Amino acid sequence: MRTTIGAKLIGLALLLQLASAGEDPAVVAGTVFQDPGFALPQAEVVLTVKTPPQGAKTPKTQKYTCNQRGEFFFHVPPVKAEYLLTAKAKGFGPEEKAALVSGGPERVDVHFMLKPLK
Repeated sequence: MRTTIGAKLIGLALLLQLASAGEDPAVVAGTVFQDPGFALPQAEVVLTVKTPPQGAKTPKTQKYTCNQRGEFFFHVPPVKAEYLLTAKAKGFGPEEKAALVSGGPERVDVHFMLKPLK
């Protein structure tokens, strides 16, 4: 009986070690607002690489259509890199902002305030 319990414990330890080996991604997320501070649903946010991640595969350009609260998010490699985010919506001028991921499974927040076109 000891051998069976010991084998199960070793197996469980190996599974836990394998599960922790895969690093969680970093998240670049935020909200798109319209003047005077209301959420802008259905805005499109595009994430492109400005400075490629060190030691990781360069992610492709990603697009996200904001939810009803104007929120968006992107998963990126958890290594140092700089990204350029562009937010745009019909009837509003676009806005660009940079996001710096410093490394590790972190969350970087970016907020936009789009102004109506005149």
